[in-house]
Formats: sequence, structure tokens, C-alpha cells
Amino acid sequence: MATLSPAAIFASATRQVITKYVNVANFVILVVDYLGTLPSEISLMWSSKWSAAKVLFFLTRYLALIDVPTGIYCIPPKAVHVAEFVVFFKFLGGLEYGASLLPTVIGCMPLPPKSKDANTLLSILFGLILANELSVMLMTLIIGLMKYNDMRSPLVMIFYRDGFFYFLILSAISAGNITADLVGPPEYRFLIVL
Repeated sequence: MATLSPAAIFASATRQVITKYVNVANFVILVVDYLGTLPSEISLMWSSKWSAAKVLFFLTRYLALIDVPTGIYCIPPKAVHVAEFVVFFKFLGGLEYGASLLPTVIGCMPLPPKSKDANTLLSILFGLILANELSVMLMTLIIGLMKYNDMRSPLVMIFYRDGFFYFLILSAISAGNITADLVGPPEYRFLIVL
């Protein structure tokens, strides 16, 4: 490893600590959301009959409580959609971690890519995720308008509003990942990865 100046070491460590803080903040938001909606979940979901929707609800609700803390401790996800796997695999081939210069603060340190191709491949992966999110949002909107256009109940309006904001936030996260990967320092490559 090339000799780095103390200022470069400090800047790198600071960026990595910021990345960990953002991940912990994401987990705190998840826990606050969980605790805030737990009474509604108990009254509406726990007493209802088992269905596919109930199974999906519990999977998405509780797997996040396992996935996010795992991500905080630097265990990267290994499974992705088939369409994204090829790009992700190619990116992982060029990804390198080195020994941390401050092992008591940061366990491992991502090394800068040898070429800009690795960052481009990661951005392509996030671009595919963004395209997937936008297409799901568009299909949901079209189906919702075709099937429930005549219904103006408050519940349908809440589904439209919350679903739109959900996909808007997912799209913003993917766009932020692309931006952080292309223009940010190497330590920020995984800043907003959820």
C-alpha cells in the first residue's frame, strides 16, 4: 500500500465513520418506524387470518430488522436479482478491501478502484435498480388508475400517496448511490446502500 499522509488517513477515516453513522441512523429510523406502527400491526395484522399478504407483510417487516444491522457490520449482501447479478459480480471482481489504518475505529477499508470501470459498473447496477423501481412504480400507477379510478375512498387515496412517496424515496436513494459512486470519494461508495 502506498504511503499516505496523515491528512489523507484522517479524511478517509472520517468518511468511513460518516458512512457507518448513516447506516446506524437508517437502523434507528427503522426501529422508530417499527415502534410507531406496532400498535396498529398488533390490532390489524396479528389477529387476521393467514394470507399471502400477511406473509409478505411479516417478511418485509421483520427481515429488515435482520438485514440492516447485518449491513452495519460490513457483511455485504451476496444475493441480487438475476438481471443485476452479472454487473454486480463483475463489480465485485474489482472490489478490494485492505487493512485499516485505524483498526480500533474501522475494521476494514475499501481501497480505491484500480480503474474508473469499477465505479461505472456499480453505477450501472444502481441504474438497473433505479429503472426497476421506476418501472414498478409506473406499472402500479397504471394498474391502480385502470382498476380503481372510480373509487375515491380515503383508503385508496392513502395507498396512492404512500406508495408514491415510498417509490420516490427508493428512487432518490438509488440516484444518491449513483451520484456518490461516480463523484464521491471511495469511502462513500456504499454510503446509502440499504
